[in-house]
Amino acid sequence: MWALSKWGLVWANPLGEPSGVLFDTLDIPESILSAQEEGKLVVFAGAGVSMGPPSGLPSFVRLAEMIAQRALTAEEKSRLDHFLGVLKSGGRDVHSLAVQALNVPGSRPTPLHEQLVRLFARPEHLRIVTTNFDPHFASVVAQVHPGVPIYSAPALPRGGDFHGLVNLHGATAGQPRDLVLTDED
Repeated sequence: MWALSKWGLVWANPLGEPSGVLFDTLDIPESILSAQEEGKLVVFAGAGVSMGPPSGLPSFVRLAEMIAQRALTAEEKSRLDHFLGVLKSGGRDVHSLAVQALNVPGSRPTPLHEQLVRLFARPEHLRIVTTNFDPHFASVVAQVHPGVPIYSAPALPRGGDFHGLVNLHGATAGQPRDLVLTDED
């Protein structure tokens, strides 16, 4: 069992006794602690969660470079969705190329994926919104809290009225065309 406290992320043994703390003393606002206890906490997670080992997936900038097959200029990096839209309008299948780039053999969830999912001790309180396309959050959610809903663009739940995992920009497990990559998506 995991719990967020003013002391950090605390985990307990099967008897419920504290057995470790992930962080040293943190200044976590009481409102966040209350939101977690009441099932109102929403975690927003991006590419950084999937970049470390054993996932080893690219940042969004690096993904765009892989699709373009070159380094990007500073201007291109400042508007990645527009840049990818230009590539798409020029005939490059950016969506399929993104799926190929993200299907890395041996890529697995990082410890952070599991730690974020385990912030939610009760399955009905799990509320994670991710911009990641990879399946790592979904696989951890299915393992830790089986049966929790998993949503992927374009079929998303209503704003504040949901529990589960939301793949805000789509998922590689779905149709490549459903990924939100370009300024037209």
